[in-house]
Amino acid sequence: MRRRRGSSTSGTASSFLATRSSAGRNGCTFLRARSAASCAPGALYAYPREKSIRRFMDQVRQRTKRKVPLRTTELITELNPLLGGWGEYYKRAHVRRLFHRLDAWIVRRIWSHRFKRWRNCGWKQRSEETLYGEYRLVNLVRLIPSLAPLTD
Repeated sequence: MRRRRGSSTSGTASSFLATRSSAGRNGCTFLRARSAASCAPGALYAYPREKSIRRFMDQVRQRTKRKVPLRTTELITELNPLLGGWGEYYKRAHVRRLFHRLDAWIVRRIWSHRFKRWRNCGWKQRSEETLYGEYRLVNLVRLIPSLAPLTD
């Protein structure tokens, strides 16, 4: 690890070294988001790195294992802080398709946990409207500011 001139020798990394960014012609990576240059000059959009997405999905998988002895309401109560935190962090990035895909995947994980077998028709009893409405599951797409319902 290289040290900047004038940094302390106590072994602590300065924020400059901790938030290293790599810039290139195709965009740059900064913290946990990747930004890519678009066709329009000066226009950038951010996108979560693949590693962040995989880690998020692994955390959801860990909490929605089929053998976890929780009721659906308890499972959703445990999932909501994870979904809300990750969604709030990335909601300003270019993630509409990603959030839509993750929402559908999370609903399928909950159905799988609830009914143990995918071909069981019990998923009809816990529709998406029930999960988002009655059980208050966090909807990632609704966290995006341009898509969020206006509340005054």
